[in-house]
Amino acid sequence: MGSNLDYRIYKTTDENEIRKAWKSAVESNRYESGNEYSGGVGMLGESITWHNRKVADLNAAIDFISGTHEKWEGAMAVSFHLDSGKTVGTEKQVAKAEEKLNKLKAKHAELGNKARDEFVEAKSKLVGCKVCDSRLNRSMLRGTACLVCGENLLSNTWQSRLSVARAKLDKAQAEFTRLSQPKPGKDIGWVVGGWCAE
Repeated sequence: MGSNLDYRIYKTTDENEIRKAWKSAVESNRYESGNEYSGGVGMLGESITWHNRKVADLNAAIDFISGTHEKWEGAMAVSFHLDSGKTVGTEKQVAKAEEKLNKLKAKHAELGNKARDEFVEAKSKLVGCKVCDSRLNRSMLRGTACLVCGENLLSNTWQSRLSVARAKLDKAQAEFTRLSQPKPGKDIGWVVGGWCAE
């Protein structure tokens, strides 16, 4: 018998209101599943254990429940900061980071296409794999991977260029993600749920 993480999000601090809404969610889930092991909130029951953690955001609250709650326990409630509607970075910073990311994506794609084209259009009909010592006919290849062991058949120079481009792209993606994350606000919400038997 497995389990499924299920929860409900409430953008209020009124515990009585949350209890009423939670009770309704539990009853509804039990009715829909016929009181069977549905993997839904009906398996958690109406009792709630409250953890006023005020974590940074909804994802952190869900992670807390996911890592702390045990199957067959009652529901767990964790408080979190609702997002302020603003991002960590200014609009200008986010736009600049997105523009840089898009340029690097295009550059990486162009470099990959160029590497594949050069590989396919090489004069020699055969290509050797440095790992398994196979000799492969280029016309039989669908990409740049060895058909025997899966090793990349591009030259070390091309692999190095693509690796450097990928590292720059990953760094730009991380910066864009960081700047465009919602900024926690002062208002608090609650997520209620846990691991549900199925």
